[in-house]
Amino acid sequence: MKIFFRKRYIPKNVITKYAFATRVGFIPNNPSKVNQDSYILVPGVEGPSLNYKHMFGVCDGHGSSGHLASAYIKEELNLLVKKFAN
Repeated sequence: MKIFFRKRYIPKNVITKYAFATRVGFIPNNPSKVNQDSYILVPGVEGPSLNYKHMFGVCDGHGSSGHLASAYIKEELNLLVKKFAN
């Protein structure tokens, strides 16, 4: 299991602290299974235009290409939120 901690300073003297952890699912006959989960951590999505809102999420991949699907959502969702925030 991997655990990561991040700390980011944003304007208005606010400090955000957050953490996430991921773990590869268990398949008895496949010890080299790829972790298919992705996480989204975007503090201060678009600064003042969104009042420094934060976006956090988990993309839970399933199936043979689950890791690709969750990675795609991770990248695209962030871009869409920024695009339509204005």
